[in-house]
Amino acid sequence: MKAVFNAFGYEHRSDNVVDAYILARISFAIFVIQETGEINLTVNQSQVVQSVLQETPDVKKKA
Repeated sequence: MKAVFNAFGYEHRSDNVVDAYILARISFAIFVIQETGEINLTVNQSQVVQSVLQETPDVKKKA
């Protein structure tokens, strides 16, 4: 929670709300990248977004 405040200036008493905020930031970054092809992110933020975009779904086959 402290890292989120330091990076974005956002704080909340609930860990769940802070987690939701970060997921929303990641989703917004992906949207902007897909719409414009560019976005200004830190190295760490860029690594997170790239890992989400490159992730392949884990589909389990039924027997």
